[in-house]
Amino acid sequence: MTSVVKRFLSLFIVAIFIGAGVPGIIFPVYIFAVVLLVLLLWVNAATVTNLPLYGMGGVLLVGSLCGKAGVVAFKDMSPEQWEWVVSWGRILFPFLGLGLLIAALVEGIKYLAYRTENNKRVPAWKSRNLFLEREDDLARLLGYVKNPRVTTLGLEAEWGQGKSFLLAGLVEALEREKENPVDKE
Repeated sequence: MTSVVKRFLSLFIVAIFIGAGVPGIIFPVYIFAVVLLVLLLWVNAATVTNLPLYGMGGVLLVGSLCGKAGVVAFKDMSPEQWEWVVSWGRILFPFLGLGLLIAALVEGIKYLAYRTENNKRVPAWKSRNLFLEREDDLARLLGYVKNPRVTTLGLEAEWGQGKSFLLAGLVEALEREKENPVDKE
């Protein structure tokens, strides 16, 4: 499972518990607040850049509604229906618990392997760069830094456009040049 799917699935499960736990009197206010929050974000921010946030708001809303619907359904069950749920629960819950334990162990092992591998080395800036124009930007910025007539640099862009990433590439390029100076004739 990808990390995005895991994040949305985790949020959905948490939202189910939130929906189930919020008292019936307050639940409409909670749903109104979630919808209002998503609408305010939509009005005040760029839609395309916040699509994951809107998706998470939708997952929160749907999960909360599912949790409340589950509470309503279980509240009206007869004793015979409860007996059926409990008898199947005695059979299914140990397997479910074992499955969750195995999944947690596998994910923990994968996480430890990831952390161990990533602590060994940091991938080079060029391999992390997804946009070819960033290489041109880096070359131009490197030229400004090396120019003795330039005393001040300003790097301006919208949030999330890669300013810090570009500066990390500049630092890496300068360190690489310092380690391996190239003689120019």
